[in-house]
Parts: sequence; C-alpha cells; structure tokens
Amino acid sequence: MGFTDVSPDDWAAKLIDRQAKKGSMVGYPDGTFHPDQPVIRREVASILDRRDAWDGSFKDVLPGAMDAVIALTFENMLGSGFFVSGEGHIITNRHVAECSTTGTMTILKDGQPNVSAKLLAVSDVHDLALFKVDFAPPAWLKLATVEAERGDHVGLIGAPKGYTDSYTQGVVSHPRRAGDPLTAVIDCFQFDAPANPGNSGGPCINEAGEVIGVDCSKWVAVDTEGLAWAVHAKYARELLAANGVVV
Repeated sequence: MGFTDVSPDDWAAKLIDRQAKKGSMVGYPDGTFHPDQPVIRREVASILDRRDAWDGSFKDVLPGAMDAVIALTFENMLGSGFFVSGEGHIITNRHVAECSTTGTMTILKDGQPNVSAKLLAVSDVHDLALFKVDFAPPAWLKLATVEAERGDHVGLIGAPKGYTDSYTQGVVSHPRRAGDPLTAVIDCFQFDAPANPGNSGGPCINEAGEVIGVDCSKWVAVDTEGLAWAVHAKYARELLAANGVVV
C-alpha cells in the first residue's frame, strides 16, 4: 500500500489499498493519506472524473487500447497479442506461439504494413508467450496490479476469425478457474464476453484500460455460450520479469 501513514493492521487498510489501485482514492506526493484532513476540491474533481468514466462502456479507454492490440499469424493459424512496452515486447498465448515452426509470427494491423515478430520465451506453466519487434509500437498496455473479481466489467480486444480490432464486453463470472479443466493449474478467471477463434492471446481489459487477463480458451459446444477464460495478468508480469523486461 502506498500510504505510509496508514497501518497495515488498520481495519480499512485493504479497502484503502483496493480503492487507491482502482483510482477512486488519491493520496499525497509524500506517500501519506492524511485521513483527518479535509480533501480539497481538485482532489474530489479528479476522483469523480475517473468514477464517471467507469460506466461500463469503456469508451474512454478503447481508442488507446485498440492501438496496442495486434493480430498474429503464421500460415493458417491466427491469434491475437498486445504490446506491453515501448521497446516492442508482445504478450500472447503459448498455444499461439507453438504454431510457428520458425519462431516468428507476422503482425497484422488495419492500415499498417505487415511486419515480423520474434519469439523470445514461452511459459512452462501458463498459456503465455513473449514476442518482440524491432521498432517502437504506437501504443502499449499496462498490466493491472489488481486481480479480477466476480462481477467486474471486462472488455476483450482481438481478431476473431481475422476481423482485427474487434471488441466485445462482459463480466467476470468466476475469479479463480483452471483454463483447462483437465489440469490442476488454477491461473485463470472465467468471463462471459464473446470470444472466438482468433481472440486467443488478446487482452482482457478493465475499465481503467489495463490488462487484467490474457484470453486463452473457451468452451465450444452447441449447448454452451459465454464460457471463456483468461490467464491472470500477474502471470504475464512474471514471464516478463523472468526475461528481464521491466514494465
């Protein structure tokens, strides 16, 4: 928690920490909160402005987020990915990366020339992979430090069936699930936003425009809908750190 004058043992410490991370509470530059002092109008205006943007529409964050999301293709395989640094690092799924026999994928983006991205690493445990390009991307996304909670509004960006820059929206259905029911690795959350082939590896963002998860799989059946999973963003952060990428 960033407020040095609030004891971790205080009953409200976790509440303050959660609200501060969401942007609905502010502190002072010296790392204090001063709960006994009045809040000035500019602070109230800042808080209310951010809260007003959280109307479930994502309209304020989508333009910037869209610029950071790409389609990745190799031969007949198509997936999605997103930039996480100004140096050109890209997060996607391991199962997307494993479709490439050369360790490279072609980036597709509306209105931009196709370029190649090189595979740097794959996770041994999670359905995540790290690619990189040799140019500065137009935008990149921040990995959220808060985890998904049941009922959170989430937006999914990717290239379903090759339709790049597509967006769907839903809510978190369950915060802790196994992306593959046959494994015991509980590293995903379940959501109900429409996801289709080509969405794999794309970002699942929160209302602040931060990546809260990486879309990885869905249940496909005639009698099933709205049953999809995303790997928690913290595991993407771990993959980046293990490969010397600071975000």
